[in-house]
Order: sequence, then structure tokens, then C-alpha cells
Amino acid sequence: ARGGAPPYAPVNPADERTYNFFTKYFSDLKDAFESDYWHLGGDEVSIGCVSGLKSTSKFLSEHNLQLNNLQDYYIGRERKILHGFRPDVRAGYWWRGNNNKYGEGDILQYWGGGGSVKRAMDSHPTNYFIYSPSGTYYLDCGYVNQYFGGSWCGGIHSWRDIYNIDPRTLHNPDKKEFFMGGELPLWSEMNNEFNMPLKLFPRGGALSFRYWNPEVNLNEAQLMEMMVKYQNRLKMYDIPSSRVTNRYC
Repeated sequence: ARGGAPPYAPVNPADERTYNFFTKYFSDLKDAFESDYWHLGGDEVSIGCVSGLKSTSKFLSEHNLQLNNLQDYYIGRERKILHGFRPDVRAGYWWRGNNNKYGEGDILQYWGGGGSVKRAMDSHPTNYFIYSPSGTYYLDCGYVNQYFGGSWCGGIHSWRDIYNIDPRTLHNPDKKEFFMGGELPLWSEMNNEFNMPLKLFPRGGALSFRYWNPEVNLNEAQLMEMMVKYQNRLKMYDIPSSRVTNRYC
């Protein structure tokens, strides 16, 4: 246990009941969501939770698997169950490293440090990528975590930091069609309906300005003017927002 809380416990990928559950689960959800993109998770999976179980050893032997590719097996089988109900859906996962296997056309959400995703895209040439680096896009950085510790990812990333990342530099030109864009991560452990808008805005606007107009490089004065207008628009719709500037030169 960590800080009195139990460790992260994923569903057991070495238990047939897991796949029976997903068969019923996807059957219930197949008509509930019209989206063609379903995010199936994959973040902070701890295979160690099940590695010592006798049932795991038996499952690995029966399916001719090794412990280090059990998660790949789980991903493939889960996707197959989903496509049995919704063959049109594209599955999305957290990117877990360059050596892991995904299905052709799967969408991978890059959760690494800052910098480009060129190496990750080269390692997965048939997959599409969404850029969500903890080093620059993680909106919870700079705040305490649920265990009352400090921020593991440094200080707060400002709207300037987010805007200054040019998405055109994150991938090789020949991989442009496989780079779907960026997304700002904001977890729910320490957030609710009251503070979430203050973390998201105006920084979310800075991301949208950059990705919708990647060819436009605004100077400091132009960017500040746009961000102030954006914040005024949020205010007009009664959407809470952190301040863009302190109004002092």
C-alpha cells in the first residue's frame, strides 16, 4: 500500500472472467456511444499484481505466453471483443513504450516527457499518435497529489509554455498523417467541478490556437491580445478561468 491506499489494481489479464466481463460490458455500451474512437486505457498497468498467482502461471502455459507479453495479449483480445460488437470503432491506448505491440490503426496517446514523438512513431509505423507529454501538457503539474506530496512533474506549465510548442516539429514530415494532434491531460484525483475550469482555462485555449493555426507564429504582444480576448469570451459565457496576466507591465 502507498500512503494507506491500495496499489493500482488492473483487471486480471490472466483470468477468463475478465474477458467474459468485457463481452457483457461492450455489449451494454455498444449503442450508448456514437463515437468511432474508444479509449481503452493502459496507463500504469502493474503486471506484478498478478505475476505471483498460480492461476497466472497456468494461464500463461495454456496460451503459450510469457509474463512480459501478457499485456499485449490482453490488448489484442480486448480489441477483438470490442470489434465483435462495433467493428467500426478504432481503439485508443496509452503509449507504453517502443517495444510494446498494438493493432494496426490503433491510436496511441503519448505520455512521455517533452520533445518529439519521432522515435515512438518510427517504432509503431502503423499507429496514430496523440501528443500528451507530462513534461509540458500535464495540467496538474505544480499542485500537490492525492498523497499530499509535492508535484512529481515540476512547476505549473503556463499557457505560454503550451503555445510555444510547435506541433510541426514533433514528427517527421512523412509521418504527418499519423500525427492526430495534442491533448492536455487533467486527472480527477485532485480535481472537481470547481477547480477544473481554472486549471483548464485559459491554457486549453493556448493549445487550440497553436494546433488550429500551426503556420501562424504570434509574437508576444499578438499572443497576449488573443489570450485576453479569449478570456473575455469565457467570462461572457460565465466560464471560470485563471488569469491571463496580472495587468502590470
